Amino acid sequence: MFIGRNTELKKLNEMYESGKFECAIIYGRRRVGKTTLIKEFIKDKKAIYFLARETDGSANLNGFSGDVYSVTAKELAKNAFFSDWESAFDYISQISENERIILVIDEYPFLAGGYRPISSVLQAHIDNQFKDRKLFLIL
Repeated sequence: MFIGRNTELKKLNEMYESGKFECAIIYGRRRVGKTTLIKEFIKDKKAIYFLARETDGSANLNGFSGDVYSVTAKELAKNAFFSDWESAFDYISQISENERIILVIDEYPFLAGGYRPISSVLQAHIDNQFKDRKLFLIL
């Protein structure tokens, strides 16, 4: 059951309705409902939800690949993997060029801890590609 968080849900929906690149950073103490809020928001929307794990960048990239393809190209979901994070974000940029899509990277600190360059790779994609796309990025 989803209780409360109506203000936050309203704000996320306003950002989603803009149709342009948006980025929401959701942070706070553990066990206060951040993931529940995100899952409630993406319900009934085209969204890629990736839960980062406390592991290395390669293992997270493999998991990310499966989650991306399960939404965008189901036939590739079990057998195709991005070679690196650059190509993964290039693909996200391509699919969000003409279509509104939400990309959620939950537990981003785990991803950053296992692959230190991820923040700069992501920042470069935001500055050079995502800003002109219909992507809604949630970290």
